Amino acid sequence: MKLKYCLCFFLSAFLASPVYAQQDKPDFKSRVEVVNVDFRVTNKSGDTIIGDLTNDDFEVYEDKVKQEITNFSAIEGPITTVLLIDYSRQSYLMSLYSQEEVWYGPIEFVRSLKDEDWAAIIMYDRKVYTDKDAEKNGIFQNFTQSKNELEKTLNNIFRSPAVWNESCLVDAIKSTIDMVNANRESLTDKVSLVIVSTGLDTFSKNRYDKVLEEAQNSGVVIYAIGIGGQLKAAYGDRMSTDDRMDLLVSDNRLKSFSELTGGEFFQPRFVSELPDIFKNISVYLRNQYSLGYISSNLKRDGKFRKIEVRVKKTWTNKKGKEEKLTAHNRKGYFAPKD
Repeated sequence: MKLKYCLCFFLSAFLASPVYAQQDKPDFKSRVEVVNVDFRVTNKSGDTIIGDLTNDDFEVYEDKVKQEITNFSAIEGPITTVLLIDYSRQSYLMSLYSQEEVWYGPIEFVRSLKDEDWAAIIMYDRKVYTDKDAEKNGIFQNFTQSKNELEKTLNNIFRSPAVWNESCLVDAIKSTIDMVNANRESLTDKVSLVIVSTGLDTFSKNRYDKVLEEAQNSGVVIYAIGIGGQLKAAYGDRMSTDDRMDLLVSDNRLKSFSELTGGEFFQPRFVSELPDIFKNISVYLRNQYSLGYISSNLKRDGKFRKIEVRVKKTWTNKKGKEEKLTAHNRKGYFAPKD
């Protein structure tokens, strides 16, 4: 019955068009002097984190023009993380897992936080739950260092029934970035957003392209975990072309937010993968470098500028061969515009 309802649900929910509203362009009042880039370094295959590198091991380019690195550090301090959770009925139906299994990963992630780390938890369906009522009901947790409060919030969300079919992923990301910006001075230097979502968006008011631009400029690294991989693998050939296309667009939405901000998109097919995914994200967050530069392009034209961090140092793999290293950083930023 669950599968039958789920497939029927696709035909109705996926055909609904998102509702978008125009968002005013940001008004840049002051010149942004330093471009800061947080990044991690891995071997070519991406399965080994590389540490112990220095400023001399890197070069940074903006639109293929080499820039002078003004500051550099290996970030080893506390982290700030926001867990953003899709709790619409779509997420519940598409998981094909028991909810206890789905929630094991986030709870273990919270338990892995250190005493000096900060974290917040936000859930959304047709709206984003960050108001006083949500906090009073225990389904929203603002930035805290209390792992007990964070775990309690996750358990409260899990015990709350999923009610609405609609979801507003873009609005939720926008709200999260706004919350980070409002608390920026009190947070750590290293800020990340971990999304657990289907990637579907049927109810957002903010425009996807504008929020994606804002995410790229925010300095927040986004890691996205797609829900529904097992369903798509098992029953994708029975869905209509339109339904499959909607799911592909949803995956690309999550992938764009993560990869363009220097994070990573995960699409587990089995629930057993979730704990390791959250462990990997924790490792990524604690093994980052940071560099800054003053752009040689002084134009304030609002155009996108591509950032490339190159690693000059090579790495000897297990076979004794030298290979190039890869820096994972946000793809660029949008220059301010007068």
